[in-house]
Amino acid sequence: MKLRNAQDILEIESRGFEKFVPHRSAWAIIKHQASQRPDAVALEFLHDCAAPERDELVTFSQLANRIEAAAWVFQRAGVGPDKAVAVLTQHTISGQIALWGAQLVGRACPINPMLKPEAIAGLIRAANAAAVVITGVSDEVSYWKTLVPGLRAEGIEVPIFCCDADRASPDHDGIFEDLVAAAPEGQKVEVWGDDQSIAALYHTGGTTGQPKLVRHRRQNQAHVAHACAAMYDFGPDDKMLNGFPLFHVAGAFVFGLSALSAGSRLVIPGRLGMRNQGFMREVWQQVERRGITKIGAVPTVLAALNSTPVDANIATLRFLLTGGSPLPTELAEAVETHAGVPVRNILGMTESAGAIAAEPVQGPRTPLSCGLRLPFSEVAVFGETDGDVDPGKRLPAGETGIIATRGPNVADGYSQASRNPGTFLPKGWLVTGDLGSIDATGCLFITGRKKDVIIRSAHNID
Repeated sequence: MKLRNAQDILEIESRGFEKFVPHRSAWAIIKHQASQRPDAVALEFLHDCAAPERDELVTFSQLANRIEAAAWVFQRAGVGPDKAVAVLTQHTISGQIALWGAQLVGRACPINPMLKPEAIAGLIRAANAAAVVITGVSDEVSYWKTLVPGLRAEGIEVPIFCCDADRASPDHDGIFEDLVAAAPEGQKVEVWGDDQSIAALYHTGGTTGQPKLVRHRRQNQAHVAHACAAMYDFGPDDKMLNGFPLFHVAGAFVFGLSALSAGSRLVIPGRLGMRNQGFMREVWQQVERRGITKIGAVPTVLAALNSTPVDANIATLRFLLTGGSPLPTELAEAVETHAGVPVRNILGMTESAGAIAAEPVQGPRTPLSCGLRLPFSEVAVFGETDGDVDPGKRLPAGETGIIATRGPNVADGYSQASRNPGTFLPKGWLVTGDLGSIDATGCLFITGRKKDVIIRSAHNID
């Protein structure tokens, strides 16, 4: 069914959670698509936006096979149920394979490679990582030369594999692509745990200024994938442009795994993502050339799209999907007028695997709204007692208070349980730190911040 409004969410819920989320992990989602549509393209990676003949296409069956091979590689490196793979890559095919492969046999810990080596080393240790995958020396990104020596100087002694390198990367412990290709053909690995097992550790800024690791259960990721697929009406004919990094939940789940769960194709605009200036200068021509149907972008990228003349036939483009920071109504209206394509907003956070509420593409855009709650989740507005959020003071429609949510999308807490209070509350509530209200139709509105966090390019900065 097409999801348009709050009543449709109730209809979905009446059919049961098992029907809505039939596959409870990223691997189950990809494996299902590989069995149903083995030869359909899952990933289209643009090596050179000016040379479409260099595009790299990966089918669902190829993706599943490489993920299993990567899991075998990681298992041989010592990765297991209580150990992780630190993934410091651009959003590439190898980055996708490393992310999902790590979750088969252990945990993934995607990390922003632009952090300082001492911060990254701290995250690697906190995640109990047994292996690291880092983008090698390339023409577009160059952090290998300083990051790897920096990590070694910080005492990181686990294997460091390079990927997506254009030339030799000094002191690596293996080339990731070669290791994956060399895995025994048909090699199967035993997937540990169940849908409640920890799949990933995602770092976030939090309110203390020190990065925190959020514990994603497999079900968190799967629920957000299926929910966003429903909100965005993804299907096998969609080609979703996703230039978000994989260390960000939007790139991995909201605009990534969600599209894959519906059999859609992910179009990845090179190692630089939406910071690829060559791609952005001719973005509308790329839409026409590749038949892109939906684009994920933060509001700053929407502003760039708004300033780029539409110099191509973009009839295939159906929706522009945004989030990560507040969406000014003036910008949304301007982009819709400029491109002739509807804009839809979302609210999410790392602690909710990227999604709390979203505007369904088949419903209207409501100015200043983040949309409706995800199916099988709950969003509420609470008052305070002595300066603390009080779930006993639930506010009625239209009143402003502190936003909280609970449901299958809410993570298991932080890796350091001592940091949970104030954010993860009893009875499953997650406090977002936002001030806002919910109207009578179920639309969520954010009016301010309770916590002192600046949002820049969809990243929280204390």
